[in-house]
Amino acid sequence: METLNEKMQTLMLFIFPFCAITEVALQNIGGKLIFLVSQLLVFMTFSGNINMRFKDIKAFFKYPIAMLYFIMLLYIYSNAI
Repeated sequence: METLNEKMQTLMLFIFPFCAITEVALQNIGGKLIFLVSQLLVFMTFSGNINMRFKDIKAFFKYPIAMLYFIMLLYIYSNAI
């Protein structure tokens, strides 16, 4: 995992412009998926806060109801503040 992270950091100079160009080129397709942005942000924040690794994400798919319940609670709590 560390080597993947190091490789991505060195390639970031190329990854970022590629993603920006792809976003502009595919904006019609991406516009239909805009509803996923908030859910992905919640999942990324949740997984980052509890230091999830890839093997932990497999547990998410094994026990999705429990994980979605906690994500829902965090989402409601963060919006209530």
